Amino acid sequence: MSRAAAIIALFESCDKHFCRGTHSIFNKKVLLYHDSNLHNSIPRYGDVCTFKYICIKQSDNVPRLRYFTLSIGHNNIIRFCVDFLKETVKDFITIIGNTILYKFPRELLCESIKLMCLQYHEVSIYLDFGNRYSNNIILEKSVYIQYKFLDDETRRNLRKSNNIKILCYKILQTHKESYEGSMTNTIYHVLHPTGPTNGFLIQCDNIDNVKNIKMFINNDVLLGDDNAEIFMFTKQYSKTALYIPLIDNNDIFCKDFTGSLNINKNIKVKICITFYEPIDKFSIYSLMPNQLRYSSGMAGIKYVNDTFGTFFQSKVTINFNESHIKDFSHLFKTYGKSMDNRLDLMKNLYIL
Repeated sequence: MSRAAAIIALFESCDKHFCRGTHSIFNKKVLLYHDSNLHNSIPRYGDVCTFKYICIKQSDNVPRLRYFTLSIGHNNIIRFCVDFLKETVKDFITIIGNTILYKFPRELLCESIKLMCLQYHEVSIYLDFGNRYSNNIILEKSVYIQYKFLDDETRRNLRKSNNIKILCYKILQTHKESYEGSMTNTIYHVLHPTGPTNGFLIQCDNIDNVKNIKMFINNDVLLGDDNAEIFMFTKQYSKTALYIPLIDNNDIFCKDFTGSLNINKNIKVKICITFYEPIDKFSIYSLMPNQLRYSSGMAGIKYVNDTFGTFFQSKVTINFNESHIKDFSHLFKTYGKSMDNRLDLMKNLYIL
């Protein structure tokens, strides 16, 4: 039996409890809504939770998932791009008959979700199939989650820390830009402002088809490699994916993420790629470091992109709007009924 098949058997046979040291582990299969447009709330069965796999049962065995998004308190914390992950994460997709497993990448979401620190926020997941979704093909959607019950001392210390200081945990967010058009030997593309990154992952039909790569920052040459140099200073993840590092480490998920290049609205980054044979599809990915921060029973990310792509430190969690007040209605009894007072309270609650 393969490891993935064993995991399916573990989660689907029954709810499993077992102990590891002073912690109790609880494995749970959570069924998701069949409607493709709904966010699915994650139940609270423990103090912390670790997402393991997304399981899709279909009438065929063709992977159709494009993105899956993890949200906390109606705010998108991290969006996982399937095309990027299947190139960079080992065994990301496992196919067993007509059942398809997508592994949650620990490289991007480095820590478990601290449910006990989210008294006023709920965790939800959203699956995006794009135009590939059909009720006749997608038969069942579920997510495999491992919950953990902490011992009394750990729970007490974590709750105390959450009340008196901000708890920060590292995450990595992915940004994708694509080109689809007529067949061409040269692609000249201006990168949108996204924030700091260590390098870029290029995806095309065949990496051996790449002849030359040039990158410019405000018209100054940053990179200018021909075919021979490309494979000396880059890392080829597959026949269709090539990572171009801007630091000495060629691991795209390196632990010491320095963010050597900060792409903002004041820095214009252009990339020019020449191919031996014409192509019509091309994608480029960049990873940006961020922090998931817990405070006062809520959570949000430290840095967000505004509509112009500027990377800035956030004082409130992203997508803050007045509709979120309904989630905290029980807190407003002592703050009056005026909208201004409630907004002031919300802004104070959301400060990270």
